[in-house]
Amino acid sequence: MVGIGAGIGAAHLRVERGLLGLMLALLLLCLPRGAAMAVGVVPDVPPEPDDIIALPDELRDRFREEVLAVTTDPDARLERLVKFVFDAQGLGMTYKPDATLTISEAYRSRTLNCLTSTLLVMVLAREAGLHAEGQLVSSIVAWGATDETAIQTQHANAIITIRPGRRFIVDVDASDTPAGGVLNPVDDEKLIAYFYGNRAMEMMVEGRHQQAIAWMTVALRHSPEDAAMLNNYGVLNLREGNMSAAEALFRQSVSRDPSLLSGLSNLVALFQRSGDSDQEEYWRDRSEKLLRKAPYFQYQQGRRHELAGEWGEAAKFFMRAARLNPMEHRFHFALARVYFETGQLVKASRELSKALALSDGGQAERYQAKLAALHRMRH
Repeated sequence: MVGIGAGIGAAHLRVERGLLGLMLALLLLCLPRGAAMAVGVVPDVPPEPDDIIALPDELRDRFREEVLAVTTDPDARLERLVKFVFDAQGLGMTYKPDATLTISEAYRSRTLNCLTSTLLVMVLAREAGLHAEGQLVSSIVAWGATDETAIQTQHANAIITIRPGRRFIVDVDASDTPAGGVLNPVDDEKLIAYFYGNRAMEMMVEGRHQQAIAWMTVALRHSPEDAAMLNNYGVLNLREGNMSAAEALFRQSVSRDPSLLSGLSNLVALFQRSGDSDQEEYWRDRSEKLLRKAPYFQYQQGRRHELAGEWGEAAKFFMRAARLNPMEHRFHFALARVYFETGQLVKASRELSKALALSDGGQAERYQAKLAALHRMRH
């Protein structure tokens, strides 16, 4: 992670190794803007697909008693289904962005993310005799970071059809709104693939790379042409030191989706790392417009200029990253370092204050110490 030394010191704010070499992964975690991916404990052995979506007997019995036995009207059943899942009087499910869980696990923990919510609502809707399918919402993308991996997240929700021409979107925020505009339904196997893929990346964050490879292998078996999954497998291979395999997977990912920000950014970063300037320039030129929208890529470029002592250029990239994701404390700390190095102590203090407000725990304590030291220097 990005860190700070014990004191600001007279020369510079120190940044340790971390996001300097970060790669981008794409998951269906539905992170709120600026949130970090938490590290959970993922079991070693991937479950069978049927076990992912199996309803526990107790859950099925409750649903039949509290929803199905009460009404046969499709509209009323959908309304009761949503309340059953999310209201405190029902299951009382609560949102947790990294809770990629089987339905049984979600039932025991009463937590879920958008992917698990989608699976649960789909299965219950089918129990109620409604047509249900999942969809991926590519227009809703958020960013977060953990260790050396930036997480670009998509959103998933359920499409429930009451009858032809009457469809609703059921989301993890417990809403059921009429479906309008362009929908992007996907089959169950795609959602199951993302379940395995999400858990593989969670294991990678835990440092369990071999187990992560096993999970990702299963994910790709269910969706072998998925660009995001191929990109994530490339990130995993790079963590294992397999640069040639990572390059091949990143290339495959962008060949299937030429606008995939994570794949394009990873290719640029890979060739920066290997020193292949021709390939770096090629991929940078090809993806420049898209990568201007990628906050962690902008941060990477700022770090390169910062390390070279090119403070003006570093500030441009850091400011762009902060505009794209103003809730990321690392970006504000990066700006604070640049302002400190250029003698702009008031601006440095302002950005450190923002970083402090966006952090907690030990990180917040370190920012607080730096801010206090900077205050003493100014007065």
